This record gives sequence, structure tokens and C-alpha cells, in this order.
Amino acid sequence: MKASKSVLIAVAAPLFVYFSHIGRSEFHLAQGSELILAIEGYDPRDLLRGRYLQFSYSLAPGEADGERRWGMRRLNDSNCYTPSHSDAARPAELRPTPCTKTDTLKVWIHGSHVSGRQQFFLPEAKAKAVETHFLEHGGALRVKVLEHGKLVVVDLLIKGQPWRAFLESEGH
Repeated sequence: MKASKSVLIAVAAPLFVYFSHIGRSEFHLAQGSELILAIEGYDPRDLLRGRYLQFSYSLAPGEADGERRWGMRRLNDSNCYTPSHSDAARPAELRPTPCTKTDTLKVWIHGSHVSGRQQFFLPEAKAKAVETHFLEHGGALRVKVLEHGKLVVVDLLIKGQPWRAFLESEGH
């Protein structure tokens, strides 16, 4: 009888910890502020690398930050960023903001989450169609911004629709 309780505890404890972690992560994700962020191809000559769309987040017009690479600005990971507007129906660009001022902001993103080349996974069978439509129509990302400026990507949007729904509407 004592051995069966020990086995039950040995099995139940890791499962409890595992599901608690999932629940905590889902809770934090649900608390995040949803935004749509404008993106641009990181290297227009090579958008796809394997099954990953290569992109960078767009800076608001007139903002000077980071270095230019392939004619595009690269975000600086030592800065923080705020969205150019809070309308969740249209894509926002990012504006550099001193990290010392983020304590008064509701939504801000730490530069370490948006700097450099970013990747979005695409199934191999759909990658070429997504690349074609991304080049033709541009794209954006639906994201959740969590506390402490952490960014979580929810979905890739093409013409305001999730990429899967867009491809279905186009007959792919």
C-alpha cells in the first residue's frame, strides 16, 4: 500500500508541475495586449530560408535607429519600442523609446525581442505561396505584448487575414 502511494506521488508531481507551467503561460498570454505589427522582408533577395520566412519589424517613418542593412533599418536591441498607434485593426510600426521611460507605459517591447533577423515557421508545402503573396501584398504579425516588454507572435497576416485563411480564399 505504501509503495503504491509513492508511485502515485512520483507520477502525479511531475504532471502537476507540467500542467501548472502550461496554465501559467496561457494565463500570461491571455493578459497580454494584442497588437498588429508591420513587418518587412529582412533580405528581399532571400525571404525564405528552408521553411522560415525571414523578416524584420518596421520602424515608424522618420525614426532613425540602428544600422541600415539591404536598405532597411535594423532595430537596436538595447532600446525599447512602443507601437506607433494602438488601433488593433491596422498594423503599427515601432518607435524607439528610452527603456527608462517604460514604467509609465502600458505597452512597450524590449529591443531584444524585435532586433535583428526574425523568423516565422511555414509548412514547406505552403511556403512558396506565402512568399509570393507576402511580396505582392506585404504582411504583418498579430502579436501579444506581455509584461516586461516580452513579445509573443500569434500569427502571420496577409491583407489583414491569418495566412492560412488568406491562402484558402485564394484557392491554395
